[in-house]
This record gives sequence, C-alpha cells and structure tokens, in this order.
Amino acid sequence: MSEISPPTSLAEVRNHLERAIGAVAPDVVDEVQSLDADLDFFEEFGLDSMDRLTIMESLVAGTGVAIPDEVVPRLTTIQALSDHLTSG
Repeated sequence: MSEISPPTSLAEVRNHLERAIGAVAPDVVDEVQSLDADLDFFEEFGLDSMDRLTIMESLVAGTGVAIPDEVVPRLTTIQALSDHLTSG
C-alpha cells in the first residue's frame, strides 16, 4: 500500500489530475498531459459540476491535501491546482 503524500511539482499534479479525470471522462484523459497549464480544463474537456465534485474529491483522496469549498471555483486550471496542492 502506498503512502499518500502531497504533490511537489506541476508534473505530479498533472498525474493526479489525469487519474481523477480518467474516472469521469476517460475519452479525454490522454489530453491532460499536453493541455496548457493555464487553460480551464473543465471548459476544454466539457466537464460539468458533478464531474468537478468527483475530480476534487479524487484529488483530496489522492493527495491528502484539503480543498475547501470556497477555493474550488478558482481551481479550474492545472496551474491553479498546482499552486494550491503544492503550497503546503
């Protein structure tokens, strides 16, 4: 069993996001690694509010980093996610 630890780089955040998106939108998962870090991935991949909830829950479970509800609306880009998840 692997230990949960917060990501320390943008690349690690992409990997966590790729797994989270794969659970809700497997048809776009291959595009996560090449998506510009400043683009809104929810918009780019056509994800809805339920997808957002599932992705955020998966990121919390996979990284051990809390994502408060009030922060979620600002975490729409890979860079914003990385800034939040690696700031601890």
